[in-house]
Amino acid sequence: MRGTVTLLSLVCIAALVIIPPLEAKTKQQEAQRLMKKLAKSRNDSVRADAAWQLGQMGATDAVPALMAALEDKHRSVRANAAASLWNLGEASKPAMPALRKALDDPYAGVAGNAAGALVRLGVSKTELVPVYKRLLAEERCRFRLQGLKGLSGLVPSTLLFHDALECSCSADSKFKDQSAAGDILRKLMNKNDRNMIPLILEALKAQGDYCVTDLVLSIVQYDPPVAEAVPMLEKLLKSSDVHVRRLTAQSLGMMKGPPLSTVPALVKLAQSDPDPGVRKEAATTIGDMGEGAKEAVPALIRIAQDDRWPKVRAGAIQALGDIGEEAREAIPLLRKALDDPDPATRVNARNALFSVDRENSAKFAKSPEYKLTPTVVSKSLFEDASALAQALSSKLPQAFQLTIYNKYAIAVAPEASSANGYGSFTYRNGAISGPDDGNPMCKKLFRFADYDFSLIPKLVKSAREHAKKPNGKIIYVALDRSVFCSKVGWRVCFEDAIVHYSHKGKLEQVIQ
Repeated sequence: MRGTVTLLSLVCIAALVIIPPLEAKTKQQEAQRLMKKLAKSRNDSVRADAAWQLGQMGATDAVPALMAALEDKHRSVRANAAASLWNLGEASKPAMPALRKALDDPYAGVAGNAAGALVRLGVSKTELVPVYKRLLAEERCRFRLQGLKGLSGLVPSTLLFHDALECSCSADSKFKDQSAAGDILRKLMNKNDRNMIPLILEALKAQGDYCVTDLVLSIVQYDPPVAEAVPMLEKLLKSSDVHVRRLTAQSLGMMKGPPLSTVPALVKLAQSDPDPGVRKEAATTIGDMGEGAKEAVPALIRIAQDDRWPKVRAGAIQALGDIGEEAREAIPLLRKALDDPDPATRVNARNALFSVDRENSAKFAKSPEYKLTPTVVSKSLFEDASALAQALSSKLPQAFQLTIYNKYAIAVAPEASSANGYGSFTYRNGAISGPDDGNPMCKKLFRFADYDFSLIPKLVKSAREHAKKPNGKIIYVALDRSVFCSKVGWRVCFEDAIVHYSHKGKLEQVIQ
C-alpha cells in the first residue's frame, strides 16, 4: 500500500518544511476536488492518483466514490481504489460487497488489495485462500508476496518455500519485496520442521553459490545436524564469492557438533584464503570443534605466528584455547602473544592459557601477565604527537587519511593483502598494529613526513577559540584531504563543530 512518493522523499521534505495539518474545511474541499477528478477525469493517471490520495489523506467521505472506482475501466484506478479502501479501515465497511466482487478482478493488484481490505474489516484469511493461491501463481513477485503473506500459517511451509526463495533472490524485484520475501523464507525454514530439510538441500544444490545465505544459515541450525549438508557446505568453502566462503566457514561452527571431516578444508582456508575475514572465520570454526580438532594445532600455531592480520592471529589463538589441553605445544606462543600490540590478540592469548595450560592456570592468574595492564600514556595525543609522527613515518610512510583520538590514532593506508587494497592501522601506546579492514574517503596518498605534527596542540587550542568552545570536547583531529579530494589539511572536530585548517595550520573554515 505504497504510492509513488517514497518514504525517504517524504522524510526529506518534512525535514525542510513543516506543513501544518489541513483544517477540516480545507481537507474536505481537497477531498471533494479529488473525488471529482476520480469520477470525471478522462486521464487514467489522474484518476489513479486521485484514488490513491483519497486513501492517504484519510477521506472517509470518499468511500462511495472509491467503491464506484472499483468498476473503473483502468486497472491502476481499480487497484488504487481497493488500496485506499484498505487504508481507510473500518470506514470502508459499506464497501465489503464491492470488495468481495473485486476479488475476481482479472488484475492481481486489485484482487490482492481487495483481500487486504477485507482482512482488515474482519474477514478470515481462511476464506480468502483461493485468492491468495491465485496471487501465488502470478509471475511478478510483488503479487506473489501478497499470496505468501496470506497463506503463511494456513498451508504447509513446504508449499511456499520455492516462491519465497525465488522472490527473495529475484533481481527483477524491488529491494523491499526481496527483503519481505526473505523474512518469510526464514520463518518457513523453521529448525523444528524437518520436513523442510529436503527442500533446503535441493535448493543448495541448485543455487550453486548464488543467493545461498539464508539456506546456509538455516541448514546448520538443525539438531541433530544434517549430515547430507556437509559436502555441499564444503563445496561452498571453495566459492569464488568471498562473502559465501566467509559465511560458510562461520556457519559450520554453528552446527550442533561441527563435522570433524571439514577440518582439513578449514585449515587450508585459514592458511591460504586471500581474504583475511575468511581466514579468521575458518580458524575460529576449527576451535568450535574443540579437542576433536587437535590435528589442526600445528597449523593454528603457524597462523598465529605468521599471519599479517591481527584479527586472523587472534582467531587462531582463540581456536587454540577452544581446543584446550590438546594444544599444549602452543603455550610458548600464547605467552609471547601476551605482549602483542593488538589488544584482541593479547586478550585471546590470556584466555587461551587458562584452558591450554590448566596445570598452571591458578598460578598464572596471580601473575602480572594475567592483568594485561597496558602502558599508561602520560600525555594525550592532542598534547604531544611526536611519538605518533615517528611511528607513522617509519612504518606507514604514506596514507590516505589519519584520524587522531585522545589516546590512539587510526591511519588508512595501502594494503596489498586486503581484498580492496586498503587497510587500517592503529597506533596505541607507542606501537602500531594492523592491518584491519579500511576504506578511505579519498584515494589520493600523502606522506606523513611532509606534515608537522607539532602543530596539533596549537590547532587544538586555536580550534577552541575559533569555535568559541573553551571547554568543548574534541572528538578527534584529522589529517586528510578535503571533501573534494584536493588539498591535504587538518580538521579539529567537536561534537557539534568542525574547524578546518591548511596543512600549515592556517585557519580556513569553521562549521557549526
